[in-house]
Amino acid sequence: MEQERYDLPELLRGVAALIAGVLGPSAEVAVHDLEKEELLVVQNGRLTGRKPGPTNDAQTIRMLAESADADGCLIGYRSASNGRSLRASNLFIRDDKGRVRYVVCVNQDLDALEQAGRLLSELSGVRPLGESMPEKKAGPRQMIRSVILDEVERAKPFSLRSRAGRMIVLERLEERGAFEIRGAVEEVCEMLEISQATVYNDLRSLRGQKKEKAVRRRREACSDAQTDR
Repeated sequence: MEQERYDLPELLRGVAALIAGVLGPSAEVAVHDLEKEELLVVQNGRLTGRKPGPTNDAQTIRMLAESADADGCLIGYRSASNGRSLRASNLFIRDDKGRVRYVVCVNQDLDALEQAGRLLSELSGVRPLGESMPEKKAGPRQMIRSVILDEVERAKPFSLRSRAGRMIVLERLEERGAFEIRGAVEEVCEMLEISQATVYNDLRSLRGQKKEKAVRRRREACSDAQTDR
């Protein structure tokens, strides 16, 4: 018997339309094609302002997939976009080589859900992505991942490929003392897919900016002291 073939992207479009129809306008449903790095469909995109087309958050999504359960799902983590708190859930669909190929993302307007009260408490329950990673015991890889997931909670989509996103992560790691841990630079390079030269250049830039801010604050303090006299 000949095996039936399905157009998976078209099937996922239908799944997205179904979920959006069931959950209503307070839920955005999007389908990512990670191989092509594009959003295939976005239902109720007003929540995040996203539209179908190229995207640059594929690297972040692959990292989220590491937290998926045995069914390939990551349910109910907190995120944010356009000033809204979101309850985000993902289904990661892998190819025959185990690589994440498609992702179905559901973002619910958490503000609207929480207003519904105790009746919807189970539906609106959230948990921090990094809650199982104690900072004092975490190695460099766990610390880096925790920082990235924290930033995903603050803003969605969050891109590691943009210099701005990379600098945020490096600054958070610098504040936590991550680069004092042996092997941290190598782990950062691997997880952010950048060279050691890029890491060191970015760190020099961050440290230079920090020194400039410190000098500026001292000058302002001296100026204020002279004014008080």
